[in-house]
Amino acid sequence: MAIKSIEDAKIMRAYCDKLGREGVAKRIIELAEKIVSKEGAYQETLKCAGEIAMLTVGCKCDCYWDEKQFLGRQRMLEEAQYPNQQRKDLFTKE
Repeated sequence: MAIKSIEDAKIMRAYCDKLGREGVAKRIIELAEKIVSKEGAYQETLKCAGEIAMLTVGCKCDCYWDEKQFLGRQRMLEEAQYPNQQRKDLFTKE
């Protein structure tokens, strides 16, 4: 990890600690709603995605959040690897 990335992670961890789990979740929801409300605005969508990604950097020290992020990343990886297949939702138990 580059020094800049380490510094950014420290800043984001402090910010997420200040917000708390509920505050971080609310902030992500706000950003998601912003994405939905700007339907078709690709630049704004990518900016919000970057903001959400930075929030996830700040949450890495929490095992619960790590697990949820892992499941989301795994879902996206499966979608990329198997684009023509129905993907199993990792959040539901069968």
